[in-house]
Amino acid sequence: CKRHYRNPRISGQNLLLAQKPYSMLALLSMLLLKRIFVIAIGCVVLLGGTGCFGSERTITPRVTSPAPINVGEELPDVPGSIECSFVWEYKGNEWTWDIEIPNSLYEYYSQKKRIPTENYSVYVTDPSDDLFITDLANRFDAVAQREGFSEFEQVNFAVAFVQSLPYTSDAVTTLYDEYPRYPIETLVDDGGDCEDTSILMAAILHAMGYGVVLIRPPHHMAVGVQGETGMFGTYYERSGNRYFYLETTGDGWEIGEIPAEYDHVGVDIFEI
Repeated sequence: CKRHYRNPRISGQNLLLAQKPYSMLALLSMLLLKRIFVIAIGCVVLLGGTGCFGSERTITPRVTSPAPINVGEELPDVPGSIECSFVWEYKGNEWTWDIEIPNSLYEYYSQKKRIPTENYSVYVTDPSDDLFITDLANRFDAVAQREGFSEFEQVNFAVAFVQSLPYTSDAVTTLYDEYPRYPIETLVDDGGDCEDTSILMAAILHAMGYGVVLIRPPHHMAVGVQGETGMFGTYYERSGNRYFYLETTGDGWEIGEIPAEYDHVGVDIFEI
């Protein structure tokens, strides 16, 4: 997999000042023109030719149809539901959601055997929670439509929700060093570590109809969302598509922003 990132500043100052003889006024004028030219060229290169000023950052809208809903295995007969409350901030507003999760669904996943694999996409695509995850995705859709969010903002709204969940270590909350959670477990348990929140994030975006992958730098897990050539930020190429990095732990990370410790390192990509 090949990773790409924004080019650092380009400056023509050293080349320009080496030219003689010119008056100081001429040198300053030429330097100003040179920088304007370089900035203009740099914007075209960085933004895929879409222009620098006034261009909107967009992800690929609905690159797939909403994920198909499968019935999955029969759930245990456990009556009642678990009431979960979530509070998070996005665009300066506080959001509060109350979500009821069937006891039978949580019991099913908490008792489900962990799959011995490094490819955690199987935790994203397990069909028994499709109805619930689709309902949750529809809730994000409804808010985005009501608030007039762009595709870019809609994804970041969902990301902010997942980022608000507390980080908890498997070694502290379970008897295992590594214990990947299904999305339902992460919601009921009110958090998890990087692979848990990435699995949840990928499941929500997949249900919303976006192209997603799981991204695994060394000792970490994140999500990639398929984006258009006009976007900028850190992305990875896979099967002819660009997947922009999404950090699911910690607040404030938006599409394409990557923590410094995971920059310039090799990653594994798992398709959903």
